[in-house]
Amino acid sequence: MIVPYSMLPGQSAVVATPLRWDEIDDRLRPEDFSPEVVLQRLKKTGDPFEGIFRKKVSVDALLERLEENYSFLF
Repeated sequence: MIVPYSMLPGQSAVVATPLRWDEIDDRLRPEDFSPEVVLQRLKKTGDPFEGIFRKKVSVDALLERLEENYSFLF
């Protein structure tokens, strides 16, 4: 598992960076995401993971939906 904003091993400093779907194309290169670039990006666009842990999730509701839609797997 690669954790967002962690440094990736290798010759150059590359940061695992969350992207929006509209940013992904053939020109995308991991080496373009140096620590400096990622910090500038966060200042400009914000962190897409900022509110990820703020949303409350009901495990009971999720289990109910799983049972309704995927009970044939169990």
